[in-house]
Amino acid sequence: MTMVPSPTDEDVLNVFRELDEPYEHTLTTNEVTEEFPVQRRAVQGYVKDLEGANRLVLDHEGKPNHWRLARTEPSEPVYDPRLGKAKRWGNKAKFVGNWTTLFGIAILAAVGIITSNHVFSAVADIGLPMSSAQSAITAGLTGVLGSGLFLIGFAAYIFSFSVPRLAEWWINRTSCSDAE
Repeated sequence: MTMVPSPTDEDVLNVFRELDEPYEHTLTTNEVTEEFPVQRRAVQGYVKDLEGANRLVLDHEGKPNHWRLARTEPSEPVYDPRLGKAKRWGNKAKFVGNWTTLFGIAILAAVGIITSNHVFSAVADIGLPMSSAQSAITAGLTGVLGSGLFLIGFAAYIFSFSVPRLAEWWINRTSCSDAE
């Protein structure tokens, strides 16, 4: 009697990744079960575990449940779990990079407002409650903060692209040296 290997997490996730729009389309537990030579109960356990690990999202609860791929997961099929992990880290870094960059831009916009108020009050000879030295210091510190957030966001965004590519290169390099 031949034992059929149980599907791995990546095998189950690849069923979702192979959909046209993996973050939008859903699959029922029965549809996932059709892809593997295992019982429906086993697949229910897999998808519940993957939901608990934030890798699948329960899109519609009921009879039947509908699952979709979490946005932190790679959208392309992954056959090496190490590469899948690197791609997830890249997706998380991209998320952090996007939000950090947006906050940096918002703070830099605040610098523009503070500076323009200072210039306008000086030109119009309108006294503001904040002295010119305080205004300049506030604008300078806010600018440093905004620039720092912008740079952190940029670094996270670069990290999001480089980590999966470096992991793929390393996996290919080690698998080629193992084959020799």
